[in-house]
This record gives sequence, structure tokens and C-alpha cells, in this order.
Amino acid sequence: MNISKFEELLNDLNGYKSGLFSSDACSQICDYLTIARIQYQIISDGVPQPDVTIYESGNLTNSLPPVVIQKSDIPSEIYVFKIFTNVDSSSFSEEQKAVFSLFSKLFTNSVVLSSLNKSYQKILYTESDKDIPNVKYYFYKINQPKNFDKHKYYVGRVNLKNTGKMNHLFGPAVTSKFIIQYGHELYSLIDEDKGETCDNFVIIVLEKTLNESIIPFLNSHVIEINHNGDPIKYTISARVGLFECNLSFCHQNNFLSYASEALIYSKLPNTPDICFYSDAAKNVVSDKKDYAKNIKEALDNEKFFVYYQPVVEYGELPQIIAAEALIRWSIDKQIVSPLSFIPVAEEAGLITRLDFYVLNKVCEKIREFIDSGLQVVPISCNFSKFNFADNELATNIINTIDKYNIDHRLINIEFDESAFHENQELFVECVKKLKAAGIKIIIDNFGSGISSLHILSSFEFDFLKIDMSVVNNTNPKTRIILENTIRIAALLGITVICEGVEKRTDIEELFNSGCSYFQTDLYDKALSERFFINRLKKPIY
Repeated sequence: MNISKFEELLNDLNGYKSGLFSSDACSQICDYLTIARIQYQIISDGVPQPDVTIYESGNLTNSLPPVVIQKSDIPSEIYVFKIFTNVDSSSFSEEQKAVFSLFSKLFTNSVVLSSLNKSYQKILYTESDKDIPNVKYYFYKINQPKNFDKHKYYVGRVNLKNTGKMNHLFGPAVTSKFIIQYGHELYSLIDEDKGETCDNFVIIVLEKTLNESIIPFLNSHVIEINHNGDPIKYTISARVGLFECNLSFCHQNNFLSYASEALIYSKLPNTPDICFYSDAAKNVVSDKKDYAKNIKEALDNEKFFVYYQPVVEYGELPQIIAAEALIRWSIDKQIVSPLSFIPVAEEAGLITRLDFYVLNKVCEKIREFIDSGLQVVPISCNFSKFNFADNELATNIINTIDKYNIDHRLINIEFDESAFHENQELFVECVKKLKAAGIKIIIDNFGSGISSLHILSSFEFDFLKIDMSVVNNTNPKTRIILENTIRIAALLGITVICEGVEKRTDIEELFNSGCSYFQTDLYDKALSERFFINRLKKPIY
């Protein structure tokens, strides 16, 4: 058996349905081992699920008894794998035994990892109490290939009317049932195969679907539910802001913001409940251009400043081991939320300047700290996915650090996980250059967007920040996935940082699961320079 066949299998591990088991290498290895069929069965919470066939040669006549070769270590789920060989097959030779041992590890790990990833995606993209797609699923779908030039798609932001009145009439429990049923019936109008999707608040639909089904539904629709054995009916109407998908107008990631502007317009007096983005809607938020101008002026005059949130290593004596640099802006003596100006900076093409502004300020301060004899820790700087328009991103980062004559190990670079999914080739190349220069890489917000365990094996990075929406999720399956993600990352040599942990008991639990690093307000909120210096002087908590 040629070892290159196993190399080919290793390269096909991205999803067993369309990769590993459909590859020529798999067929040839199964022929070599006289394997006629591979099946697995999941026993979930003690309940056996139907067998799933993942490989069949097509020439199966009879078979030997199945062999159980692996059980997963996920507490609530056991995976039983069964191998059927051809009836005329003989006992394995020593070489075949060695090949079978490697091959069985490949496909069992592939199936378990794929199943774990699917469970993760279901939790990530589904409203846990409604069992329909959530808004994160929208951002996943809007970035899937679509021919926006050939077909008219609309993005819509939906807001149900009179939910307060419903609460008053029926109470929260019945109102929640109405909303859930409304979401299911709205979703039933969507054709996923045509690239459409929806959740309770966001839709992506073709023009034909919009006009024939969605608009009549949103205008007025009778929902019937059963509560304590009694049927209850209620007519629900909705407001919706709609934006025609147009890549010449803006990037697809900004479609939703324009639909939101139209929704804001729909709530004004004497305006229709269903509004399309237009000049009239645009006037509602016409100050965006002025806001972008203010951002540019603040950059030119260095009015932005940096706060630092410590990353703490947990133990008997928790201590600061790193920090994240966070940009802040004060207007009229009030700190402005980055959530208000970062999206505007992205749309105005100013985000790259903001990112390098922070890097320069951090390097400048590290130089000052060192020169004053202060013991410093590595500080991470965030870089937006929009920076990948510049092929020299890695070189420019390195040159900026070198300008201040500081050790590369004192600067970590954070990329949001979405940057990987949207710019894989440029992303991987940039990361290689930065790591070759001794700069450590952090993947931020893992679990908040289009997460996939595939990212863990796609390139080398140093730290994985798991988003607080995953860390603080009380769903038992989410906790299992979180713990296994920590375990898998450790096996791959990746250090996990859990963000935004809300309870100290959770820190202890996550520590016992293998996570030692935490970035949370339980230790320190983002600190101004003065308070950050005090923390560096007193690193023990």
C-alpha cells in the first residue's frame, strides 16, 4: 500500500460526506483491506439511533459479523463503528493490520469531529427556544455564493407589532408561543435551496418570493396555537425594512445595516409598515457621513486613546499574563461605544487607519514602559478583515513594531474568525509571515460567527478566544462542545482564552476542563493607562 494514499486521505478530512469516504484513496484502501461496508451508530443518552452507512463498495454479497472498533468519549453520546468485510476475504496480513489500524483512526476521528462540528453549528445557528435559524445564520448565508447580478435578492429586517399588547392580553408564555409559531410559518415560505433564509427578525428572499408570499404574510397573518388544551387565534402584523442586494452599492456584509435603516424609517409617523431603503430612509441616518468625517478628524488629531483589558492565568495566585488593547473615543466628555463608530469606520474605509493607530499607540507605550523599568506583558492588537485588501499587511505590521525597537514577542495580533472564512488564502499567508517574525496570533470571537472546527487544523496560530456567547451558554450540549473544543485545541498546541465569563464558579469549572486563561470583568474591566500601569506593578490578583 502506497503511503501517499494516506496523505491524500489526510487532505480530505473536511467533512466525511463529501470528502473522506467519496475519495478514490478511500476506495482503494477499502479494496486493499477487502472492506465492503462501514457503518456507525450513535447511542445518545442510552437511546440507539439508526445505523448510518458511510461507505459501501457496491459488491457486497455476504459479510462477516460487525466489529466494534471505537467509542467516543463524549459523555452523552457513544459512537459504535462497524466494519463489514467481503465474504471471501481472508485474515489480515501484518501489513494489512498496520494499514487498518491507521485507516480506522482516520475515519473514526473524522466522523466524531464532523458530528461534533454539526452539533456546534446547530447550537450556534439556531434559536434554542424556537428551533429556527437565528441572526448568526443570516451572516453565514449572506456570505454563501449568490448571483446577485442575475437574481434580485432582498434582505429584510422584521419587527413584530403590538407584542406589548399581546403580553397584556395573553401573558408572556402565550405570547412566546405565538412568536415561535409565527417564526415557523414564516420560515415555511422560504426556499433554502434557492439561497433564501430567515429567522424571526431577518430574511433573505428572492423578489418573486417577497411579492407573492412574504409581503402578504407580514401585512397580516392569523396564528393559531394550542395552550393548555385550548385553541387561541391572533392576527399578527409586522414592520419590515427591505434592501435590494446590490454589490455595486455596498459590501454584502452591510446589506443588513441598510435594511435596518429602512426599518427605522417604517416606525416613523405616517410611513408604511413595509419600507424599502431609499433616499427618504437614508435621510433618517444621514448624519453617518458627518460621523465618518468626525472619525477622520479624530484620527488626524490623535483624539482616540487606548484601554487595556488584562488576560489572567488562573491558579492559586491568579496573575496578569497578557492584555488586549481596546480603542476608545471621548465626545463631550462621554466615552463613545466602539459599537457605534467601528461599523461607520468600516463603511468609510477608515478601519485600517484605526487598527494601525492602535498598534502605534501600543508600541509607543510598551517602549515607554520598558524604558521606565516596568515589567511588561504581551499586548494584543485587533486587525479587521478589511485589512486583507492590502497584500503587505504582515510587512506593515512588522515594520510598525520595529519602528519602536521592541521585541516581537510583546505584540500579539488578533484576527476575528470571520477574516479566515472570507479571505482564507490571504489570511493564511499573512499569518505565516507574522509567525515567522515571532509574532503570536490570536483567533478572536470563536463561536460568534461562522465557526467551524475546521479552522483549528487549517493553519498554525497560538491562541483561540472563545466568545462569551458560547462560554456563558447554559445549554448542556454547548458545554460538552466547549469542553471538547478546549481539549482538541490543547492536543493541537493551541491555548484557549475564555472571554466574558460571568461566574467565578464557571472559571473553576473551565479550569478543570483544561482552560487556564481568562479575559473577564470578574478580574478587571478594560483599564485606562494609569490603572493598567498599576496592574502591571501589582500583577497578582
